[in-house]
Amino acid sequence: MQARFGRKTAAHIFLLLCGLIAGGALRPGGAIAQSPTSWLGGWLKTAPSTEQMLRNKDPQKVQQLAYWSDRLSKNPNDVEALDARGQLYMQFSELRDLYWSYWQDLAAKDLERAIQLNAKDFTAWLNYGLLNFEVGDLWWVNDHSNARRSVEAYTRAIALKPDFARAYVGRGWAYLEMRDEQHANADFQTALRLDPSLKGVIEQEAAGIRNQLAQEPGARAEIQMMSEYWVATNVHDSYQCQALKGVWAENNQCRFSKMLNPAGPP
Repeated sequence: MQARFGRKTAAHIFLLLCGLIAGGALRPGGAIAQSPTSWLGGWLKTAPSTEQMLRNKDPQKVQQLAYWSDRLSKNPNDVEALDARGQLYMQFSELRDLYWSYWQDLAAKDLERAIQLNAKDFTAWLNYGLLNFEVGDLWWVNDHSNARRSVEAYTRAIALKPDFARAYVGRGWAYLEMRDEQHANADFQTALRLDPSLKGVIEQEAAGIRNQLAQEPGARAEIQMMSEYWVATNVHDSYQCQALKGVWAENNQCRFSKMLNPAGPP
């Protein structure tokens, strides 16, 4: 999907995007209105300004964003535009700036809409699988919901294009996130049979996932320890608590982290 653009100044594009946001086409807070079953629904409470989110972004991509948003303002059911804009949002999220989670939420909204309009939209399923994988799991509570959604999306993409190697790669990584080595390795083998050049990419990411999984039990234990505390029963006001480097709680307790104070409160 390649779009051709005319000569537009940065100011013109910015004004266009502002207008589209005001109209709801690119309103970050609009993601709140997703269905309760939407896996990213409800993330956004307050939305940054368009200027903040687009600051220092690639001018060509900003131009593309304006183009696809303009098309969607004229036809909200334009699946091609939803696919393209969703992919742009994902690219912006990869920069990991202050607004990366907003970009992910916007990407989810567009891709989910595209899938609702066309359940055979290979591009939307493929990108939705990648998006869920990139959002990551809530490993500290052992929640693999995003990985499962990633597997489901990649499976739908594979059903539409069984010879697309990278779909098997993505699904294999998602299986690894769930510690399902058997299915992950089967997908990696299929991907390599279709495209042997993917070997290095598969191994590098898989090694990173396995390393992360190996560290998770220890990290969860530390988080649990951080949540546990001692109560100093001999401290009765916030000033004394603060002097002892404790935390004064609303119920008039002076608390000390068990991880930082394993022997008990001072």
